[in-house]
Amino acid sequence: MQIICLALLLSVLAIGVYAQTPVNLSDSSNVIVIKKEWRFQVRNPALDESPFIDIDERVQEEQDLRNTAAENRRRARLGVKPVIPPVRPPVEKKDGPASARYIYKIKVKNIGEKAVTALTLEYIFSEPSTQQEISRRQFVSKEEIAPGETVSLVFHSVAPPTGTINVKDADKKSGEQFSEQIIIQRVEYADGSVWQAVLKNQ
Repeated sequence: MQIICLALLLSVLAIGVYAQTPVNLSDSSNVIVIKKEWRFQVRNPALDESPFIDIDERVQEEQDLRNTAAENRRRARLGVKPVIPPVRPPVEKKDGPASARYIYKIKVKNIGEKAVTALTLEYIFSEPSTQQEISRRQFVSKEEIAPGETVSLVFHSVAPPTGTINVKDADKKSGEQFSEQIIIQRVEYADGSVWQAVLKNQ
């Protein structure tokens, strides 16, 4: 009787495990990072407009007037009522405060045989001399990556890489102030399977 109960219990557990999404805890996600970069961007709507927009408007208005004058001369010869010159509506000017954001760009390649449907990455920033971690930013991509395909993933954030900068590195370029590393934490595949990074403290 105990053997039968044990067999039933094992079968129930097996069904429960089978119903869960398979998770592969290994050291290889089959997704490699080819390139990484970040930059700071400030956008001013007023400055985004073309400096030649007013000139273009005047040129177009003069062209419209010439066309209308030529048409009215033709109509005058035919004894037809002249055309009223068209009134061009003013071009709407962009307005609004300037906005600042950080752009993180990560180029990855799927070297596996399964299509990737979701990717969780962490952009880690460390102090160059001590390699002590300063901060990390986590990003999630839902872009599908076919086997063998290379894509550039672009993420926007108002958060800077880190709130602290070593005074000795203040005169360096932004990309030289930190040691940077990309860690792939989780990969979801088109077949429903999942790869999860193994934590170092486990």
